[in-house]
Amino acid sequence: MFRTILLGFLMIVIGLKPVDTRANPAPKILTLFGEIGVKNRDELSEFSDAFMHYQGLADFEGAYSFDRVSLEKLPQHTIIAHAEKWQGEHGSYSFSGPLLDTVLSHVQADVESVTVIALDGYSWEFQQSELESRDLVLATQMNGVPLSIGGRGPLWLVEPTEYPVADEIEAAWVWAVYLIKVQ
Repeated sequence: MFRTILLGFLMIVIGLKPVDTRANPAPKILTLFGEIGVKNRDELSEFSDAFMHYQGLADFEGAYSFDRVSLEKLPQHTIIAHAEKWQGEHGSYSFSGPLLDTVLSHVQADVESVTVIALDGYSWEFQQSELESRDLVLATQMNGVPLSIGGRGPLWLVEPTEYPVADEIEAAWVWAVYLIKVQ
């Protein structure tokens, strides 16, 4: 909670402002809904948001949607994660993107818990205390290459690790992230 407040304060001090993307036609890759103070889009549309509507995972009167460029305008962090079974063996991978805390601060989220949802419906819920104790990055790139749909993108929630990685840690690394519910 302290980091979220601090990041929000710093964003105000250095002049970062939420961007109204209704006028921006760039494809949106991430939508946050729920207990957020800043919204840049209207309610869920059965037609325009057909995938979200079909999955039945989101229902909102207003939300905040990011395109890749607006996510990359947020402060970026690069981390190294070590894992096994990726590409057949363990290794080190470099991930870049904004901290989840930064994204939540950007939309003035009032967080008790956050559910990160993938395109296939897989999700992981984090309690506020977990968010404060982990450096979770919403990666837009792996090893300097943008993540894409069909791979692990458009976004991959990861954190710095050493090898070996506990299964419960790696299970929280949701890939193909497109939706975040703030409660």
